[in-house]
Amino acid sequence: MINSEGYVKRVSDLGSCAYLMMHGFKVVGYDPHDRSYLFEIDEKDDQDFENKQNDYLNSEFHRFDSFLMSLKKRYKKY
Repeated sequence: MINSEGYVKRVSDLGSCAYLMMHGFKVVGYDPHDRSYLFEIDEKDDQDFENKQNDYLNSEFHRFDSFLMSLKKRYKKY
């Protein structure tokens, strides 16, 4: 999606959002209807944004997040 100031990208994975924020991308909103965070980026940063999302999937941060989610699901009943 494009607005007058740049692109608005939606990201629904919380871990991915945190990773993007760690790399300088700014959250500008949240859409409760589809539970996605909104990032506004310049056109020149579009490829970097996409690359960072892919980098997250192969990072230790993703692995850590996966373990957290596993623990949460496993012990939710307690």
